[in-house]
Amino acid sequence: MIYSSGTRLNRVTVISALILKSTPRRGVPTIGWFDYKQNRAWAENLSIVMQIGLTMVGCIGFCFFIGYQLDRWIGLRGVFVTIFTILGILGGANVVYRQILKVTQEDQKEDSKNGSD
Repeated sequence: MIYSSGTRLNRVTVISALILKSTPRRGVPTIGWFDYKQNRAWAENLSIVMQIGLTMVGCIGFCFFIGYQLDRWIGLRGVFVTIFTILGILGGANVVYRQILKVTQEDQKEDSKNGSD
């Protein structure tokens, strides 16, 4: 890999330079190559998608764990795991639905503030 000065660097050096180098450009904080001001909408959308995915995984995983522990304690074979996994899916879907509504309502308020339809 050729660096801007023409010297040859290995991957570890380049990656560490990208991660550790913080070069403010015109007052915009950057970490390596990522400019947050320029990519703000992309970063916000990525964070929303990650939040939705982690919410579903968390709800399903937590309910599965509770169902598994109840099955072990009572001695049943998968009854509570099934029930609580379904409840986790429904609960996670409910929370994700509310998160999506909140984001879309904020976007609509922002659009109406800016005067666009």
